[in-house]
Amino acid sequence: MRPQDSPDRTELISVVGLSKEGESFRLYVPFYRRWGKIYFKDQISEEISNPNFLIPIKKVWARM
Repeated sequence: MRPQDSPDRTELISVVGLSKEGESFRLYVPFYRRWGKIYFKDQISEEISNPNFLIPIKKVWARM
Protein backbone atom coordinates (compact mmCIF):
# COMPACT_ATOMS: atom_id res chain seq x y z
CA MET A 1 0.00 0.00 0.00
CA ARG A 2 1.29 3.47 -0.83
CA PRO A 3 1.55 5.89 2.13
CA GLN A 4 -1.04 8.28 0.69
CA ASP A 5 -3.56 5.41 0.55
CA SER A 6 -3.10 4.32 4.17
CA PRO A 7 -6.12 4.97 6.40
CA ASP A 8 -3.73 5.32 9.38
CA ARG A 9 -1.62 8.06 7.75
CA THR A 10 -0.61 10.97 9.97
CA GLU A 11 0.89 14.18 8.59
CA LEU A 12 2.96 16.83 10.32
CA ILE A 13 3.37 20.60 10.24
CA SER A 14 6.90 21.57 11.30
CA VAL A 15 8.03 25.13 11.98
CA VAL A 16 11.45 26.38 13.12
CA GLY A 17 11.75 29.81 14.67
CA LEU A 18 13.83 32.16 16.76
CA SER A 19 12.88 34.00 19.91
CA LYS A 20 13.85 37.65 20.23
CA GLU A 21 16.63 36.47 22.56
CA GLY A 22 18.06 34.36 19.71
CA GLU A 23 17.03 30.95 21.05
CA SER A 24 15.95 28.58 18.30
CA PHE A 25 13.02 26.19 18.63
CA ARG A 26 10.94 23.78 16.60
CA LEU A 27 7.19 23.25 16.77
CA TYR A 28 5.46 20.13 15.47
CA VAL A 29 1.74 19.75 14.99
CA PRO A 30 0.68 16.27 13.89
CA PHE A 31 -2.67 16.00 12.12
CA TYR A 32 -4.76 13.51 10.21
CA ARG A 33 -7.67 13.66 7.80
CA ARG A 34 -10.89 11.71 8.16
CA TRP A 35 -14.20 12.07 6.39
CA GLY A 36 -13.21 15.31 4.69
CA LYS A 37 -12.09 17.04 7.92
CA ILE A 38 -8.69 17.75 9.49
CA TYR A 39 -8.02 16.79 13.12
CA PHE A 40 -5.04 18.14 15.03
CA LYS A 41 -3.13 16.25 17.72
CA ASP A 42 -1.15 17.84 20.57
CA GLN A 43 1.56 20.34 19.64
CA ILE A 44 5.15 19.34 20.42
CA SER A 45 7.82 21.97 21.10
CA GLU A 46 11.56 21.54 21.53
CA GLU A 47 14.68 23.66 21.64
CA ILE A 48 17.26 23.08 18.93
CA SER A 49 20.88 24.16 18.87
CA ASN A 50 22.35 26.24 16.07
CA PRO A 51 20.25 25.51 13.00
CA ASN A 52 22.66 26.65 10.29
CA PHE A 53 20.01 28.07 7.98
CA LEU A 54 19.06 30.66 10.63
CA ILE A 55 22.60 32.07 11.00
CA PRO A 56 21.99 34.89 8.45
CA ILE A 57 18.93 36.02 10.41
CA LYS A 58 20.90 36.01 13.67
CA LYS A 59 23.62 38.13 12.02
CA VAL A 60 21.09 40.73 10.86
CA TRP A 61 19.47 40.84 14.29
CA ALA A 62 22.90 41.33 15.91
CA ARG A 63 23.37 44.54 13.87
CA MET A 64 20.06 46.05 15.01
